[in-house]
Amino acid sequence: MNMTIRTIFFLTVLLAAMTVSHAQNIIQVGQNVQVSKARPDHAHYELDIGADPNDPRHLVACSIIFLPEKNARANVLYMSKDAGKTWTKSLEVDRSNYVGDPSCVYGPNGSVYFASLLINFPSVSNPGDDGKKSEMVVYRTRDGGTTWDSPVVLPFNDREYLTVDMTGGKFNGRVYLHGTDFEPTIDSEDRINRRVRTFSLFRSVDGSSFERAANVPTTYVTTPGNGVVTSDGTFVALFREFRLPPSPTPPLRNVRQTQSSPADKTLKAVRSDDGGNTLSSVTVSDWWVNPGFPRGTAQPYLAVDSSRGIFHDRLYAVWPDTRSGRSEIYMSHSSDKGKTWSRPIVVNDDASRLPPAEGPDDIHPAVAVNKDGVVGVSWYDRRNIADDMGWEARFSASLDGGESFLPSVKVSEAPYSPSAGKLPLVTVANTLEMERFYLDGGDTTGTAADAAGVFHPLWIDNRTGVPQVWTAAITVQAKARRNGNAELEELDDLSKNLRLDYANLDYDPKTNIVTGGAFVENRSKENVLCPVKVKAMSVKSPFRTVEVLQSDSGGTGAGSTWTFGCSGNNTILKPGEKTQTHQLKFRLIGFDGVTPETQILVQLDPKIFGKIQPAKKP
Repeated sequence: MNMTIRTIFFLTVLLAAMTVSHAQNIIQVGQNVQVSKARPDHAHYELDIGADPNDPRHLVACSIIFLPEKNARANVLYMSKDAGKTWTKSLEVDRSNYVGDPSCVYGPNGSVYFASLLINFPSVSNPGDDGKKSEMVVYRTRDGGTTWDSPVVLPFNDREYLTVDMTGGKFNGRVYLHGTDFEPTIDSEDRINRRVRTFSLFRSVDGSSFERAANVPTTYVTTPGNGVVTSDGTFVALFREFRLPPSPTPPLRNVRQTQSSPADKTLKAVRSDDGGNTLSSVTVSDWWVNPGFPRGTAQPYLAVDSSRGIFHDRLYAVWPDTRSGRSEIYMSHSSDKGKTWSRPIVVNDDASRLPPAEGPDDIHPAVAVNKDGVVGVSWYDRRNIADDMGWEARFSASLDGGESFLPSVKVSEAPYSPSAGKLPLVTVANTLEMERFYLDGGDTTGTAADAAGVFHPLWIDNRTGVPQVWTAAITVQAKARRNGNAELEELDDLSKNLRLDYANLDYDPKTNIVTGGAFVENRSKENVLCPVKVKAMSVKSPFRTVEVLQSDSGGTGAGSTWTFGCSGNNTILKPGEKTQTHQLKFRLIGFDGVTPETQILVQLDPKIFGKIQPAKKP
């Protein structure tokens, strides 16, 4: 069956199993480790992680812990001194009936900071808290967790994050604490109301005391993301802003906001280049996600490249977005310390399900950059979860500064399943309810890169019957390079001047293989040196998995490359000329016949690299 198409091949097949990826040779996942082993009988949710930038052995992780015996929540902090192989409980905070939003980071000289929210409000279920104010507390240890200083108590800010300047510059050692400034109240049905006012920043020059710094007046801020510091001491953090205040009645949980409807939210980056004296904000991207989004929360996550490589100081923002009709993981990057941001790309590499099924809805992205400039992104993935409720942890890496991502690999050795294990219950206004984080793992997760360049993602799963915190050491056997690899490093992106085209396309239903004779045409007015290289920035298709066959680089997905030479013995591709034809092959995994739902078979997003012939000297 022959078809005439260009970059998009048309046909329909069903989604099936995950492609065996060349990335598995580059991304190596270690054994799963139970971080919360010291608290095996208590459900954990909502995570953060930090790595000591000077010692790869030292890691810190923190989580909410559910205390059914008190119908309460606490925050717990675990520490590792052997690069994540084993973990011990160092501190547990239960100063109120509702402790949440843990944040933990390393500071100078191996110190660790741990922040928690203490939510106190008069209610039927918590009568002993009447009259108390909600607040934040910040703990510090300077001896590896043996002892902790008395906490610093601060006014309440929702979803607070700690950030420490470790750049060695003029603000070195400064501790920032940011969040959403509002005072929680209780309505007549014993529910928390939020009167959101502003993005708020506190700072400390010595780690012992904090002062209120700058604010960013906004339309309506919801929970912010974490913060980072660039090499010149610029503080940058993320937050989500409604263009209009949200409706008091959120949409039904099965209502999805997509790009067909106007985005009523934006992802913002707030920045300060004067140590927190002033703050300004810019838009990173429009954001499609409704408040009642099914089976997941919508937190952004930020990382900075602190290496000395080619992408030094580049910022990377990730967030879940429903513009495609399901939740996917999006990324945008900034090369000017957060002033401007790139067009977002999709990081996850799973396919949509055929209608009327929904999903898979991928949630909880986190991003980190290692010492070699490699960008690592982890998330909760649902490609193998039929009911779209549980998840598995997955990881992918970018070697070209967030322009493209390697095929992802599964990290967790067991899935999270809401239907498995003991169901935690709470009482609210004399009703019995499921613990709200049981269906999404809490509002946050985290990924860190240690001083040796190893990635450490955190996730929740309940393989033991109880939601626990897990991690794994992930090594990426590559370094960040211009254009992503050594063979392309010295070439230029000529995609605006050259075009990839096809002829003699064919699909074999017996083998599920699509083939096409591909060639590159020079549409510029300049001579181009041969050979030229084509790189697949992404290879995908709706409702199915696609595997690249016989690429010149050996890749089976995104990142695969092909080499195109000039016709005959020529070394120059002149304007209007075409290269030799190169056979491209793609395998459809799990083909199950043609349906009327879609015609797209394979969608290849190529970039073409080469060199313009230098002008002759007169």
